[in-house]
Amino acid sequence: MPDSDLINKYFIHLQLKMVLFCITLITLSASLFAGGKSEEYPFEPVSGNSHWSYTINLDELEEGKHNLVIRSVDEAGNIRLEGPYDFNVDPETDIPLVAVAHPKPGSRVGRMLPIIGTARDDDGISRVEVSINDGPWRPASGAEAWSAVLDAGALGDGPHSMAVKSIDLNGLESPVVTVPFIVDTSAPVGGVTDPVSGALISGKATFSGSLEDPNGIQTIEISRDGGKTWSNQRFSRDKETGTASFEVNLDSRDMEEGPVVWWFRGVDTQGSSSEVPFLFFVDNQGPEVSLELPIIGEEGADPVPGNVFLAGRASDLSGVVSLQILVGKNEPVDVVLTPGNPWWTWPLNLSGMKDKQVDVVFRAADGAGNISEQKVRIPLDMEADRPFLEINGIEALPEKVFPAGEAFLTGVFRDDDGIGAIIWKSGDVEGRLEGVERSWRLDLPDLPFGSTEIEITPEDRFGLKGETLELSFSLAPEEPVIILESISDNGADSSEIWEPGSIFSSSGGSLQGRVVSDAGKAVILSYILAGSEETSLPLKADTENPGELTFNISVKKGEDPGSRNFILRAADGYGGEAVLGSGFYIQGAADESGNIPDPRLGDEVVNLPLPFLREKDGAAILRPDQPLQGWTSGASTAGAKLVPESPLLRLRSSGSSFTIENLAPGLSEPVKVVLADGSESGSLLIITDFESPKWQIDGPE
Repeated sequence: MPDSDLINKYFIHLQLKMVLFCITLITLSASLFAGGKSEEYPFEPVSGNSHWSYTINLDELEEGKHNLVIRSVDEAGNIRLEGPYDFNVDPETDIPLVAVAHPKPGSRVGRMLPIIGTARDDDGISRVEVSINDGPWRPASGAEAWSAVLDAGALGDGPHSMAVKSIDLNGLESPVVTVPFIVDTSAPVGGVTDPVSGALISGKATFSGSLEDPNGIQTIEISRDGGKTWSNQRFSRDKETGTASFEVNLDSRDMEEGPVVWWFRGVDTQGSSSEVPFLFFVDNQGPEVSLELPIIGEEGADPVPGNVFLAGRASDLSGVVSLQILVGKNEPVDVVLTPGNPWWTWPLNLSGMKDKQVDVVFRAADGAGNISEQKVRIPLDMEADRPFLEINGIEALPEKVFPAGEAFLTGVFRDDDGIGAIIWKSGDVEGRLEGVERSWRLDLPDLPFGSTEIEITPEDRFGLKGETLELSFSLAPEEPVIILESISDNGADSSEIWEPGSIFSSSGGSLQGRVVSDAGKAVILSYILAGSEETSLPLKADTENPGELTFNISVKKGEDPGSRNFILRAADGYGGEAVLGSGFYIQGAADESGNIPDPRLGDEVVNLPLPFLREKDGAAILRPDQPLQGWTSGASTAGAKLVPESPLLRLRSSGSSFTIENLAPGLSEPVKVVLADGSESGSLLIITDFESPKWQIDGPE
């Protein structure tokens, strides 16, 4: 078999090996499951979601048949399986190979021996090493196409041998190839000197070389068919040295692609001859470039969103040295290639493009300088690339009133690129929620109370924004608080500090108080006197204290003496409410002897009005900052206490009045107010817990 046919067959075998291996590799890199038994190879997560990859180390798999199963799970837990995809693991295919083109086994060689050959491996060749007569291993020049020059004359005439091996990029060695040869120093020496052995030839080229012999060169011949036929080669002789120089012109466009070996034979004037080979590679065509994803059918590709994952192949006999992607008029982008692997991938970001389609050019160059291009037109669906927001309960949101500092929004974020962000703005307040993926919650604690309008915009991880949603809802201010401050008696020269159970003279007077609330004009205050209908009390803004409103309760002159229990109720228009129960006494006029009867005579010893009761159990509702107010019918409250004591409540006493304050959230057991003299109020339950339950969901697992 001619040497060129041998090398071509060798190259074809290697190329098939590389393609099959690389197809297996790209399948593995997108695998979730490998092997024939699920107990041995459980499902494992991949990198990414819509665009994903996964790599399996073939060294971990036993030789033989295996399969891949791909499983996907959506947000609702639905499962889809793809496969199985069968493949075979053959460790032998990973072993590098090496071949010697010259010398042939048993060849007679001259004083200088050119050694040439090829090596191939799916992972790429690191180096080739040569050993002469079982001596040390020494590196050759080159890798896939390699060569070495041996001073055979130093070995001495007679039989010798060489051993050759190749080592791939992972350090794996090929089987050793041994070639015996015979040294005959009487034969001419030389060969092609330019270009070097293993050169890549594309188009027109010139080979130049020389032969030397002490007896002088008689003829030079060339064989282009592996030694079957020979033709004379013209040469020129140096008059001083006798060196014969020659040149050979060729046009590779008239030749088949692949490795070629030409032989040169020199005969000296005494009839001794030697043959030397010259190996070169014909490479007239550029790399083969294909786009596998997205799939381009006869009718073109389906529209893709702005960010698309490209995958394809680029291969060439002499190796692909570069691959570039040109998108429209943008600068080309260099794609990183893996030696020995024709498959390539590239994430292409087209976010923000307004065109309905884009032209993408793939430009590849091989080792011979040949360039090939493939142009594809990809239709775009930019709307599909825009992130999308879904707001939970959006229909009821305009009627929603959030408690102060507790506004929040929840919903679903959808985008083909996965994780993104939410940008929001309300008046002068704005913010950004990062790391949003699928379900999200946006807390808005710093918004002012009142009717609120907010703009909320989704943004993908490449900065592309989706549709802005305009939402409205309300935030309640802090619940109002009612404070009674002082009483003014028409029969007294000055006002006094209010205490529950205060006494007005028959001259009448007024009770002064205030409502603390940021709701301003929205606050409505009503007044219910025991036995009377509910009436509204006018409120006046306190110019010196923003957020406070003042009011007066009038007590008319000459009213019937006795006790007056009342309820004040303040509503802020946002669902907030404060209720205060208390009472006072009105004296009667002096009798003929000047005595004024005590209006407290005959009243309950301990008075504790409960204006706000829980319907299901009658528990008194005690809110923070709005104590319950009580008083006695004249007895001192010094030494008064709650029986039993409760960690939720605190009793404060002053004169003949007392208040019960909220200390901690909860529901008390039945308690009484007991005075030092043993007098007591009725038993009552008091609830101090008004916080909504806090949810924490720990599953599903």
